[in-house]
Amino acid sequence: MKHSLIPVFSLVFCIGLSGADRLIMDFKQQFAKLPETKRSTDKFVKVAPALKLFQAEGKGIAWQDFFLFSPQTGKKLILNAKILRAGGGNPLILTVQAADKENRRTVLAQISCLPKKENTFEEIAVPFEMPAGELNFLKVLLETRAPTTWIIDEIQLHEAEPEKQK
Repeated sequence: MKHSLIPVFSLVFCIGLSGADRLIMDFKQQFAKLPETKRSTDKFVKVAPALKLFQAEGKGIAWQDFFLFSPQTGKKLILNAKILRAGGGNPLILTVQAADKENRRTVLAQISCLPKKENTFEEIAVPFEMPAGELNFLKVLLETRAPTTWIIDEIQLHEAEPEKQK
């Protein structure tokens, strides 16, 4: 089986963004509030904990939602994260969704990631545009048919630079 980072829905990866992108939200502080089963204290990029998604039975879905509490409507954004496949061979599906007041959800971007190397963090970047008038959130999803563990760290949301918004 060929292992690579695979874009879904014609999504373009933008690796190595400049530091000039305006940071909107860093999700790292939310990791400490997660249940122990969703925290990785032995595998992380710089500071523990990281988010751990694990599916032991090898069937079903494990996920974590992160909500954006500041309105970002109409902006072009980039979601950055570092991912590590700690075991198993199933891809990680990272979905950016928006929901309206009636909880009707719209997928803004979705990628399926399967890094080439196990136990090595790889950087991903997901560009998307936030529609007007929506409740914003990020869903990290693991759907698997075999035991799989993913570590996700340094999840950040940036506003794209004006020249990158064209």
